[in-house]
Amino acid sequence: MAATTALKRIARLQPTQGILPETRQVALGVRTRTEQISNIWILAVFGLLVCTFLVYFHTVLIENQANTKQQAIIKIKEENDMMHARLAELKTLSSVEARANRLGMKPVESYRYISVDPQIYQSADTPNAVDISPPRYPVQTPVGF
Repeated sequence: MAATTALKRIARLQPTQGILPETRQVALGVRTRTEQISNIWILAVFGLLVCTFLVYFHTVLIENQANTKQQAIIKIKEENDMMHARLAELKTLSSVEARANRLGMKPVESYRYISVDPQIYQSADTPNAVDISPPRYPVQTPVGF
């Protein structure tokens, strides 16, 4: 500590001969040069920090909205699955018979009720399954009409 304070002090040198009557001051030690940071640099760094914060904040908001939409999609898919299960339950033969009985219909013992797969209906509705060409002979009305 004594060495550093000794280097930073100003030493007064006395002339040994009478050539120089005045004393001279010599600075010993290391001088530090200080510079003032420009206001433009301070504003630029502060502006970059603010922009970084705003981009981060915007990213968090977008992610929150995406999570909310994803939760809504999951909820809608669950409701859709429940509706498909309810529809399958309503299409069963026992539920159709129960609704028909509530409407006042009575079952006919000579007929058997069967349930048909919906894909059969779809294949019957396609134009390739039914021939729609016009008849080649004249159509006559049946006798008795």
